[in-house]
Amino acid sequence: MTNKRNEDIELIIHDLKEKGLSQFECFKYLTQELNFSMSEADIIVINSRAWIENKENIENFRNSFFELIDRIDDLEID
Repeated sequence: MTNKRNEDIELIIHDLKEKGLSQFECFKYLTQELNFSMSEADIIVINSRAWIENKENIENFRNSFFELIDRIDDLEID
């Protein structure tokens, strides 16, 4: 994305947050209204200035979730 486009997206995300939309709703807006892929929208929203304060929590949650999935896969079921 160009710098102008990056800044436009930052402003959109900021405005959405100011209107009370959640981080997930911002992600959904980017995918449904602006046609970003899910992975692109995820990266953009998580790293946006509007939501950067949640980045560490989101990453920790995801890491914990995937560790749990790995442990479940390792369980032997009789």
